[in-house]
Amino acid sequence: PPMGRVPKAAWAILAVALLLRVGAAEAITQQLSAGADERAYVTIATSIADGEGFPDEPAVLGGGPSALSPPGYPYLLGGVFLATGDSTTAARAVQALLGTVTVALIGLIAWQIFRRRDVALAAMAMGAVYPPLIVIAAPLMTESLLLPLMLGAVAAALRQRERGGLGWAAAVGALGGLAALTKDIGVIALLVVTFAIWAKPRLTASSLRAPAVALAVAAAIGLPWTIRNAIEFDSLVPVSNKLGIALAGSYNESAREDPEHVWLPPAQLPELNQVFVDPEL
Repeated sequence: PPMGRVPKAAWAILAVALLLRVGAAEAITQQLSAGADERAYVTIATSIADGEGFPDEPAVLGGGPSALSPPGYPYLLGGVFLATGDSTTAARAVQALLGTVTVALIGLIAWQIFRRRDVALAAMAMGAVYPPLIVIAAPLMTESLLLPLMLGAVAAALRQRERGGLGWAAAVGALGGLAALTKDIGVIALLVVTFAIWAKPRLTASSLRAPAVALAVAAAIGLPWTIRNAIEFDSLVPVSNKLGIALAGSYNESAREDPEHVWLPPAQLPELNQVFVDPEL
């Protein structure tokens, strides 16, 4: 519904969601130190805020330009750092707002599907108090940005299916493209929401127009980063080259022998270390 028709209960739920996320971020950061991934994002964001762009990879990975992390979240974090003097508190406040947007989008999607105010409010209330959605606002990690982008793409796709129009198709592509630039799984989300707006019969000019627009917008959003990677690596790296490292850390002999089958840094494993230190690779 239009903003003027949003019930007061929805605003109350969003206020509670914001307060819970701000409070959780404060409590968690006082109890837990930053993890390796969080420290890496802070390092990249600080370099961006200082005008130096993406920093080189650590020496343990061979040095040189990096495309390990997709650029979406580091540039958001770098923008916050630039505006606030590298304030991690401000960054967590932004993430609390993004988490509140996620709750609002949950309610919007529920409304789009069921057209019932009570269902939408119930969905928002569950999203507001669901512990993982609260806790994720504390660490400086990609999920805080990825979730509202993915849900926004879903909401735009549902709107396009209802009303048609290339404007909503472009919104699907923009949000899906930004999600893809935020985390590898965003590429899967982009393909799913694009397929969702592909009307039947499939192979007609009119039905192909909306998904084509969505993919064109997404490609335009990702093009600058892809060009940057082509220049730096002299090869096609559309978003990130992190997926191989993520898979290697899970599927290796050391992880198989671990009773909990944890992810292990592949650069530190004897069976994989040579891959990282060989300059020819």
